[in-house]
Amino acid sequence: MNINEIKQQFKYLIEQSKSKEIHLQIIDLLKQVINDESNKVDDIVWAYWNISDRFALLRRHDNTYKNHLSFESYLSKLDNDNYKLMLICDTTQRLSLTEGGYYNYYKYLFIKLINNIKINDDNYIIYFECLRTALYDKVYSCDDEIRNIALLKLEKLIKLYECDSQIYRFKLFYYILKIRDNKSKCLDNEEVINKSYELFLSLYPHLKIKEYIPVLFGTYDSWNQKRTMWYQARSINDYIITLIQCEYYDLADKCYNLIGENEFTNTYFLKHIDIVKNIMK
Repeated sequence: MNINEIKQQFKYLIEQSKSKEIHLQIIDLLKQVINDESNKVDDIVWAYWNISDRFALLRRHDNTYKNHLSFESYLSKLDNDNYKLMLICDTTQRLSLTEGGYYNYYKYLFIKLINNIKINDDNYIIYFECLRTALYDKVYSCDDEIRNIALLKLEKLIKLYECDSQIYRFKLFYYILKIRDNKSKCLDNEEVINKSYELFLSLYPHLKIKEYIPVLFGTYDSWNQKRTMWYQARSINDYIITLIQCEYYDLADKCYNLIGENEFTNTYFLKHIDIVKNIMK
């Protein structure tokens, strides 16, 4: 199969139910890409990343690690360092490495890449994804060293791109972190709560205007492309959950009523909404 045929088959498989067999078919398909050195760099990077992702979804953590080692070796030979950020941009893959006992490897990659690759106009979006993955509480709380590095870089990124179209999700994620941190340290949260709510009011109307940008799943460009306002507004899901977990029930209920009950229907979100409903009775 040539690369175009492989991509078409990949698109077909990715749309199927995510069974073990489908994941393994995707892995076998993409190994054809990395074994053919005549393929473009972008295509080989895409294949390596998706192989790690399939192994992570299969919870074959040793295989995730081994593929990541091969991926890292391939990336080390490229002139463009930005591609290396693909190693640390995904929460599922971080979780797989962590659960497999390879957290120190993930930590090594994160510190090395984030300290050596500067934020710039060509990478700031995937760079944010790397910081988000490091700080994402649903994966695992990171150790203080990674957390401190990631927070400082996130604050720098927000300052650099204050006027960028992507600032909404950058800031909302930052406010979510600050709300959690301040709550855990018994610090005053009023200023952060007010700012986050102002941002929520700017974002939530965009939930009604669904905008999709068709991309090939797992490419560097798909990770580094600008997100639509609808996509950015979807981060409200995590914002409301954070408000509930930090016991800001009135505000969480207010936000939920504004977005409507049919906007987010995942089990994790609805479980938290049930908590608010019981408290607000």
